[in-house]
Amino acid sequence: MNNDRALIGRPRARGEDGLLPTQRRYFDLLSRNGSKRDACDGVGIKSAQVTRWLRDDPAFLRAHEEFFQSAHDATAARFTELQERLPDIAMELLEANKTIKVTNICSKCSHKDTIYVNTTNDTVRARMWADLMKAAGHLKDIRKIEGDVNITHLSAGQRIALEKLRRGLDVSVQQRKELESMGMLEGLKMYDGSEIIEGEILDVKKETM
Repeated sequence: MNNDRALIGRPRARGEDGLLPTQRRYFDLLSRNGSKRDACDGVGIKSAQVTRWLRDDPAFLRAHEEFFQSAHDATAARFTELQERLPDIAMELLEANKTIKVTNICSKCSHKDTIYVNTTNDTVRARMWADLMKAAGHLKDIRKIEGDVNITHLSAGQRIALEKLRRGLDVSVQQRKELESMGMLEGLKMYDGSEIIEGEILDVKKETM
């Protein structure tokens, strides 16, 4: 006789919930990280044993269904909480700032001016906006080209970068290369290299070389 079946058939080995100690330990380990493999390893059984329990042991099957139903309910509650907080989270990310240090040395008197500017973090804003728009189904990935071959779909970050270049603002080297490879910078007035930063000046330090 199979030892597992013999163990299952012994009423004295089960608790009030109808589970064997090994089965109860399995669910305890499963609740920690959701890994069936780790739970099986933790109690020293094969995954095939779990399959047999599900097939032959009504108490284990019932506990299994209750376990995953409770996990599903907890996940659904968490998603509901995140949905309710999403507008606030989005605004926090879209208002993310960073401090930029700009140093200029006078060619005539050798004075060095260091300016600290509190400006918006465009990288965070672009990524957040892209994620929100993709979640709403309004954006397509750049690799998914549809329709005419001459139509190019830009990601949210690329659209923001292109608009910044049109306004004479600087963008990252990676964004510039992406737009150049797509032919989006042809005929566009390029950034001339001067420091143009939109933001609030936090501090100005004057030093002598």
